[in-house]
Amino acid sequence: MSAENLIKRIRDDAQQQIKQIKKDADQQVQSRLDQAKLKAKQDAEHLIEQAKKDVENTKRILVSQAEQQAKRATMNTREELIEHSFEQAQQKLQQLKGKQYESFLKTLIEQAKKQLGTTMQVWVTREQDKKLVKDLGGTVKGIIEGSGGLLLQSKDGYITLDNTFEGILRRKKQEIRIHVGKLLFSQQGDH
Repeated sequence: MSAENLIKRIRDDAQQQIKQIKKDADQQVQSRLDQAKLKAKQDAEHLIEQAKKDVENTKRILVSQAEQQAKRATMNTREELIEHSFEQAQQKLQQLKGKQYESFLKTLIEQAKKQLGTTMQVWVTREQDKKLVKDLGGTVKGIIEGSGGLLLQSKDGYITLDNTFEGILRRKKQEIRIHVGKLLFSQQGDH
């Protein structure tokens, strides 16, 4: 075999090796490209899925906050209505006069006698109440500020009953609040 043939053969073998190396390199590049595309697709799908979860969580949080705000607004409105009812009750009590008011005071004094004894001291809220208290055997000690009713005290001063309209409403406020709430909101069925 001549040198030329040997050189030609070496060149041909080298060309085939170059072609094979290029082919292998192209296959490796394509394989890596395919893997990179697949990974990018998986990453994108994962990011999209995570974004969907984040949006859903944000949506739940916003809905929950909106529901809480609506409940607070409803409770505040109900509280305002109940407070308005108390104000109206106070005004109605202030307007109580004549025989109805005298009957109310007599009841207060009779109840107080059972708790404090017959020799109690009384502070009135209205000038005209003095006569009624004296007629029922109470000792009027003075006039106090109030829209009606009486402040009664045992003779020894240890027990005091605040039976002014304001005192009665203050003591009964929670009980009245529950009752008024039921009256005002029972149709809605949610309390």
